[in-house]
Amino acid sequence: IQSNIEDLWDLNMRGKYVAGSIENDLTKYHGYSYINCGVMFMNLKKFRDGKAQEILDLLNTKRYTFNEQDCMNEVLTEKEKLIISPAYNYGFFNQGAICMPRILHFAGHGRRFNDLDVVNQWRNRDWSEILK
Repeated sequence: IQSNIEDLWDLNMRGKYVAGSIENDLTKYHGYSYINCGVMFMNLKKFRDGKAQEILDLLNTKRYTFNEQDCMNEVLTEKEKLIISPAYNYGFFNQGAICMPRILHFAGHGRRFNDLDVVNQWRNRDWSEILK
């Protein structure tokens, strides 16, 4: 977490099932807004209308590359997803986005846990400034 993310607490889901940031390459590949589920908000009350079961049923019968992320993006239409700034889920999959990253997501080939310079940068951070 790079900065205060308190504003996400008041996120208006506008009746959508999920809110998340676009994953650029998979959006191009699939031809629809593909949300990366690394940082995702779910409207659980809305999901209980049957979508949750639909997703679970598909996960039990179909193979996906990125499991629940692929399934959820396949099942939910554009109108059922709320797109939020890539700043809240910034990773290798949306590095071209112009924003100040607020949440860094080390995922896929972009994982850098073994890069000691990166690990030490975050380990030695003054978190009191971020958690205000």
